Amino acid sequence: MIAVSRFMIQQDFMVLSDSPELLERIRAASDGDERFPFHRFHVDRNKYYNCSLSLIYDSGSVLIGKILMFNDITEMKESESRLRENARQLSELNAFKDKLFTVVAHDIRDPIALLVSLTELLGDELTAADFENAELVRELKGQVQNTFQLVENLLDWYRSQKGMVVFRPLGWNLQQVVRQALLLSGTKASMKQIRMTEWINEKLTVRADKEMLDLILRNLLSNAIKFTGIGGAIDIRADMEGDMIIVSVRDNGAGIDDQTSELLRLEEPFLKSMANGDNSEDMRFGLTLIREFVRIHGGSLWFESEPGVGTTFSFTLPGSAGGLASFDDGGMKEEAYESDFGGR
Repeated sequence: MIAVSRFMIQQDFMVLSDSPELLERIRAASDGDERFPFHRFHVDRNKYYNCSLSLIYDSGSVLIGKILMFNDITEMKESESRLRENARQLSELNAFKDKLFTVVAHDIRDPIALLVSLTELLGDELTAADFENAELVRELKGQVQNTFQLVENLLDWYRSQKGMVVFRPLGWNLQQVVRQALLLSGTKASMKQIRMTEWINEKLTVRADKEMLDLILRNLLSNAIKFTGIGGAIDIRADMEGDMIIVSVRDNGAGIDDQTSELLRLEEPFLKSMANGDNSEDMRFGLTLIREFVRIHGGSLWFESEPGVGTTFSFTLPGSAGGLASFDDGGMKEEAYESDFGGR
């Protein structure tokens, strides 16, 4: 006897008559229950089943029948097929992205870097008599530098997204690191006659990855300079709070309006242009990288801003007020971290 579950729909009831190999398997079954996959083509569609074949005995050991139950898993199989296709397309898109960033790194970055150098040389050659041309060159120089900074941030973001971010923390004198960052940003600040001041105790020491810390400071200073008017001021301060050091970069620039502040706090990796002045479209990848690298250090990033008054960005890093000698080999060690991006 061959019985079928009473919940089986009529079209599946025809499976046995259309599948002689299935009938043969049922007849051959003689020892224990069986479970096996089965599929057939029905009404222009492949149908997939998980089959369960059970033997029925009387009160003794006499076989009196067999029950075959079908579990229709067609939808699940089709979903798996769609997922595999999506995975294939995603793999192709990732491969295209890698090729695209290779082009950006070599065929776009290098020419822009050359343009930066050429505009700097051109600006140095102009005399006071070329005032009208000097203004044009200054604007051109600023646009080229902004584009170069965008490409640099884009490449930094891409490298972090490639997989594992290597984290090599060491003890660094915070005052020296900040002064180095101020020196590198000095030319851009002097063009707008911006005064940059550091207020950091010479004993403060952070345990940080130097490359990550340089990028954090470079991006915060770049944004501060960008949104601070001619003759403005930028201050960098640092204070101990427990075993963490709070570093703050404050400017007296245009500030950030409420709508833009809310968008920045969403931690989205990419933002469309925001209405906060002519340079607001440049607020893209910098904060993304800062937020991620601060997180890797075990710190946090936040900002306070008032339109027309200025903005203060603050972040925390593990540190000490006892100088480099206060650090031993314990604590944070070199590790690899998965990228987990959100941000500006």
